[in-house]
Amino acid sequence: MKVSILLSFFAGAAYVSAHGFITKITVGGTTFPGNNPSSGKKDNARIVWDYDNNGPVVASRLDNRDIACSLNSKSVGTFGKAKPGDELTFFWSQWSESHRGPTMTYMAAIPNGESMNNFDPTKLTWYKIHQIGLTSPDGPKGKWASDEMIKAGRTMKVKIPQGIPSGKYIIRHEFLALHNAPNPKKMAQFYPVCANFEITDGKAGAKLEGTGVKFPGAYKANDPGVLIDIHKGVKTYTIPGPPVIAGGTNENIGPGGGKKIRGMEWRENA
Repeated sequence: MKVSILLSFFAGAAYVSAHGFITKITVGGTTFPGNNPSSGKKDNARIVWDYDNNGPVVASRLDNRDIACSLNSKSVGTFGKAKPGDELTFFWSQWSESHRGPTMTYMAAIPNGESMNNFDPTKLTWYKIHQIGLTSPDGPKGKWASDEMIKAGRTMKVKIPQGIPSGKYIIRHEFLALHNAPNPKKMAQFYPVCANFEITDGKAGAKLEGTGVKFPGAYKANDPGVLIDIHKGVKTYTIPGPPVIAGGTNENIGPGGGKKIRGMEWRENA
């Protein structure tokens, strides 16, 4: 029995350790530390939310609160600062090449005067500002945002759109791993992470416009971009969730993707 328990423990530890977490976020020369969930440290001075571990939110749990900001996430009270047009760089600790799939990033405005103590992200309306999906159909499984992230030293750059208002926001960044998507027991794996940012020098009188969504609610387990077998080769792909808002970044070969073809890549800044 003890041997069985130990084997189960180490298997679980290896499973979680194979997944990455955000080590830091940089913007405009400023570095904000990330959150290593395995450290057990809870630090309210960070802008990245706390969560239990870096395991995935699987597609069978898309109706659960965890899809908003990760597993049993907890809000923090500190905010980073950024301006429209700034580029956030998310640094991932590691990422397995097998975990191919898209990346999506959202923003949600926090109501004025709202306390961040035990804040509930499910009550917000989220707007997609960035997405990269299938970047090339070459190879047996195609080339994906995850491949670009690994190639760039496990980093992903996300630009804050111009024309948004000043205020406090939660920025939700995620990768979707599709390697187990056709397996009904394992399914597609979402890796969301949330961070607090105050946007300054925004457009007076403006508001976030576009298709707003809720988490949970934005994704379904049978969405074509969630229930897909990439092992059979992929020529086009439908990124889950709403369209990117005006001024956001949209790079994908498939519905809702770009219209400019560059080599085998199909890209557009929306």
